[in-house]
Amino acid sequence: MQLATSAPGAISAIVPEFLATPDAAAFLGLSTGYLENLRVSGNGPRWHRLGAKAVRYRRADLLKWADARAHFSTSEAQTA
Repeated sequence: MQLATSAPGAISAIVPEFLATPDAAAFLGLSTGYLENLRVSGNGPRWHRLGAKAVRYRRADLLKWADARAHFSTSEAQTA
């Protein structure tokens, strides 16, 4: 886990390294169902199974996945 600080020496919140599917979806601005569909199709962000039903996403993997889908223009997005 990482600690988020608002000022040097002050701890404001604990920021988890791994996010559950609903939290990861909210982080990306997607619905939980859509993120689950991306996981099933193999087109979503990298994920980890940490238990029988414990699917988790690393924040860094979510950002990397989102960054790989960044575009500068609409014509670029159509060819990608």
